[in-house]
Amino acid sequence: MPESRYVAALRSAAEAQDWSRTLELLEAYWPRLVHVRQAELLGILELIPESVLDERPRWIRARDFVRSRSSTAPPDDDDPHGLPALTSRIIELRHAGRAAEALPLLAQGRSLENATSQVETSGERSERLYQWARALEDIGETSDALDLYEDAALASGSAPSGRMRSLAGGAAALLAAFHGERARAQRSLDEFCGGEEEPLGGGASAALARVLLRFDVLDREGARRLVAGIDPTTVRHRWAHYFHVRAIVEWEQRSRVLGAELDTQLKSRPLSTLSVIDAGSVRITRYLLHAADARTRRAADALGSSTSMSTILDHFITALRASVHTREGRTADARHLLARLRTARLAPRAELLALVVGPDRSPDDLERIAALAAEHGLYWLLTVLPEQDRSAVSALLAQHEPFIAPASAIEPTRALSPPLLTPREQDVAQRAALGESTADIASALHVSPNTVKTQLRSVYRKLGVSTRDELFAALH
Repeated sequence: MPESRYVAALRSAAEAQDWSRTLELLEAYWPRLVHVRQAELLGILELIPESVLDERPRWIRARDFVRSRSSTAPPDDDDPHGLPALTSRIIELRHAGRAAEALPLLAQGRSLENATSQVETSGERSERLYQWARALEDIGETSDALDLYEDAALASGSAPSGRMRSLAGGAAALLAAFHGERARAQRSLDEFCGGEEEPLGGGASAALARVLLRFDVLDREGARRLVAGIDPTTVRHRWAHYFHVRAIVEWEQRSRVLGAELDTQLKSRPLSTLSVIDAGSVRITRYLLHAADARTRRAADALGSSTSMSTILDHFITALRASVHTREGRTADARHLLARLRTARLAPRAELLALVVGPDRSPDDLERIAALAAEHGLYWLLTVLPEQDRSAVSALLAQHEPFIAPASAIEPTRALSPPLLTPREQDVAQRAALGESTADIASALHVSPNTVKTQLRSVYRKLGVSTRDELFAALH
């Protein structure tokens, strides 16, 4: 019977750990086998590592479906308190969107790992560490997750083309780049991500890390070329990071397009169902896109009202809120938020962001800014400094030996400081950009023509434009 040949081909691919081929055959043979060879299908699906299924969530659902229909219960673990059983429960909680509940299990697993001698192959250890890291990343514990991703990549062995080596190494590089730890990110890329086509997910993480590293040193065009080369169908569970990175790189050029793509992505992913790390990335992405369009109130609203300070995304969001307060003239509120940040343990990118967005900086702050930029290549954030501080930091940079020099001059940018238009100015600006006359605008808004002229002069000054054509381009 052809079904027997299909099962044999699937089993051969799975036993050879050729997961790309296994998934390809599942796609082809699933409709023909699911109702007649469920036991064999379940056996094959049970062989596929969770890290592979993470990249193809439909096969997690397929496995659960076959399990629910199977008359054979899954075998009990010999030790319900052992590492494999604990890891399985951690994975189940993460899949259910309850990764925070896995923290006690992770602590238990670490204690067990340290207290007993566990018999694991390098592949089993690598898979376990990767799954633990995924759970920690989901709840925003990115420092611990980064350590575990690196351990998972190291545990996978020395084969440069290994799936887990690429997958965990790419994840480590991406988190290190988000932290602003350039040397650490580059080390993971060099050591674990040697190929341009890393299999099953490693390539997307590595590519996003490379984009951030390019953009940080002001190689904007290089970063945009790398973004353009990423196939959106390969980003999978990295979708929120993908939009976050694209917003950083493309926001001043393609904010409307990127916003529409994000809205489409979120139709099937309500914010309330997202992991902590994904929800934070979405908030920052929305902030950047609204800020690029000078929609300052929407930008501020996108950051939400949470006062949490437990994750790196919380640190970014708090610093961005301080930036909003600074631009609104609420310097006391900005200083209050930044004072909270200064008591936290910050990654380099978060520390530098907190220093550059505040209402003022001391000489020691300027020295610290220069030191962070030189050590980690974080030049992009310097472009949002006021001119006097930017000049002072540029002079200080000459006294450091930079890890890597900027690819272009540190020129001012709208970046994190879009011009603040009042709601009335935004209304006047939109009407003027669409061709309405001063008299028409005055009539529609029930104000005098002179008031409209005054508001337009303020809009032109804030946006740095001088004609209505330039105004239209700035707004759209």
